[in-house]
Amino acid sequence: MGFTSLGEIYVRSDAPLDDAQRQALKVAVGVPHDKETNDNGTLNLNHPAIVAARAAAVDSERSRLRRDYKDARASQADRDDRSEQLLRERPLKEFVSIRVRWLTQSLGKAR
Repeated sequence: MGFTSLGEIYVRSDAPLDDAQRQALKVAVGVPHDKETNDNGTLNLNHPAIVAARAAAVDSERSRLRRDYKDARASQADRDDRSEQLLRERPLKEFVSIRVRWLTQSLGKAR
């Protein structure tokens, strides 16, 4: 699974899945930017309110980095440290998966 920069979930094209697994995940997750289906999926993971909450989680991490590092950019090591900190917190912070994904790697493009 991956996240777009808009906070949507999608099935990654490089995921090691067979065709049946890939199709089942697409049905579960949905394809909100596909003009023909415009579907939030069985699990409703791409419901606009949830997508907006994921985007807000990324924005809060971005704001935290700007605040903590002022004009300097956080190094990848700093971002990795923050990711590890998030994963150690109990209870886990809301939308921890997309926060960690944003900190450690680039998010996918909206489709």
